[in-house]
Amino acid sequence: MSIADKRCFNHPDREVAIRCPECGRFYCRECTSEYHDRFLCKTCLDSLGTVIEKQRTSFWRLLKPGVGFISGFILSWLLFYGLAQIIYTIPAYFHSGIIQHEEKK
Repeated sequence: MSIADKRCFNHPDREVAIRCPECGRFYCRECTSEYHDRFLCKTCLDSLGTVIEKQRTSFWRLLKPGVGFISGFILSWLLFYGLAQIIYTIPAYFHSGIIQHEEKK
């Protein structure tokens, strides 16, 4: 039986345009969609969308702790850097324990 004799899985009165590479069934042009340079049936395309969404979700779930750690590290570094800049502006005589007072004339 040649491909010309095949009929669409969803529409038995229509001729076949492609064979879905995922499920192996034959479909007419209306029942397929192009996805990354290949034609897939709606069922396989929907199942791929679910898999891709799950991969995206798991990727962000794994990425969250790393982003939290890096942002916490940067925030801590900025806090201590700002504190060091404030301490650096304090005059040297203050650190030695001798506070000099200017005499008023």
